[in-house]
Amino acid sequence: MIMEFANFPNDNASPKTIVIIGAGPTGLAALKAVLDTPQCKAGLWKPIVFESRGNVGGVWLPEAPSKPDVPPATPLYDSLTTNLPHPLMCYSDFPFPPSTPVFPKASVVEKYLESYTSHFGLKPYILFNHPVNDVDLLSRVQTMARQNPIHNYPS
Repeated sequence: MIMEFANFPNDNASPKTIVIIGAGPTGLAALKAVLDTPQCKAGLWKPIVFESRGNVGGVWLPEAPSKPDVPPATPLYDSLTTNLPHPLMCYSDFPFPPSTPVFPKASVVEKYLESYTSHFGLKPYILFNHPVNDVDLLSRVQTMARQNPIHNYPS
């Protein structure tokens, strides 16, 4: 499947699509940051997240190996705990619950990321089970030519 998200020519009336790859901790933070901008609130930016798996969490989302010779999507294991204290690894606007152990288990981090997603209403912007296999930077001329193949644009 090929999807193009370029918005050429520059038309201030149409919203610009902001693509974020992955709904792990960083992708969720990027999505929230975009949603909090004046441009997004004014309808000038439209964020979308492509997540290859079925839920948020990135490496904190467990997954068993699907085939004997294929590694799992994450190096997570049952007894894994964080190597940072949770006050350092939490989002500044969403702390871990007070009862959280200083070095929480992976399952606690997974639930925390799900709670963050729910609290800030991020799920509607995430396309689950949509892996990104390739990213291409197109010039304005290439994009215009793809959108209007009957025109001849200079290179």
